[in-house]
Amino acid sequence: MESYDKQLAESRDKAVYRDKGSRQTSIKTVYGTVEYSRKIYRTVNEDGQATHVFLLDKSMHMDKIGLISKNHAEKIALTVTESPYRVTSEIISSICGQNISAGGVWNIMQRLGERIDEEERHAVKQMDADQTEGQKSIPVLFEEMDGI
Repeated sequence: MESYDKQLAESRDKAVYRDKGSRQTSIKTVYGTVEYSRKIYRTVNEDGQATHVFLLDKSMHMDKIGLISKNHAEKIALTVTESPYRVTSEIISSICGQNISAGGVWNIMQRLGERIDEEERHAVKQMDADQTEGQKSIPVLFEEMDGI
């Protein structure tokens, strides 16, 4: 990842992205913690505000929940559906070799819920504005009594 970050640094638009140095970070995955260094850049957004971005995260579409990878968060979510938070923390800690508390599991589930809520709100806004992304048009939609 660090060598790819160097390639991005060399090929970036230097007039748009000003190099502000490197930052150390890590990602907790199901295989363990991955530590690496990545460059941060200063740029100006559409509103004229100065912002800082990591081109590595942007180009790799890193979808994380804090410092936890999406795959690891999904494993935690699957375990939570069958076990309480405390049991989930014990299971994840023993399987992945990473310590996570019951409160940490709860925090991850809250962030996942916020993301799902945000995606659903966006889909509803698109539907209300007649900007749906589907390709099929169904004249009649039936709903069964059990809500399916």
